Amino acid sequence: MQRASQTPKRSAVHHSLDYLFTEKALRRSLATSRDVDEMRVVFAKFVGSVFPDMPREGVTYYPVIALFRVPAGRRLITFDQYRIGSGITALIYPVYRLQRASIQKRIFRDAFPALRDWFETAQQPSSGRKTGSFYIYYDQTFNEVVYRPQAPG
Repeated sequence: MQRASQTPKRSAVHHSLDYLFTEKALRRSLATSRDVDEMRVVFAKFVGSVFPDMPREGVTYYPVIALFRVPAGRRLITFDQYRIGSGITALIYPVYRLQRASIQKRIFRDAFPALRDWFETAQQPSSGRKTGSFYIYYDQTFNEVVYRPQAPG
């Protein structure tokens, strides 16, 4: 996995892509949550797929951010083959550079309140022994942001 000290250099992704957040910006966005400094951040590769149980069948969705809470002693392998250890890990995916500002605006307006709530819940010791996740996707066909929390249990 890539070291998460900063956003990867532009040469690490195609020139038409860019990340919505730096590690610092994501942490600052979640700053009201406790233990945000313990979250690991990984910059993922661009990926799009048709996911089950999405609002529109057969439409390609692109992950933008994924957060995982993995209980102690457990591991998780994501759909795109990232290995996640115990604790809270954020995967930040690149988006098309031309759509970056509009996607970011919609994420802050629509998805971030729910993301902050999920993050607070995931930090609680009573979160259980199940893995929890929070995905934010972008649907470029219909130009909308979709988010899907799965509470740790």
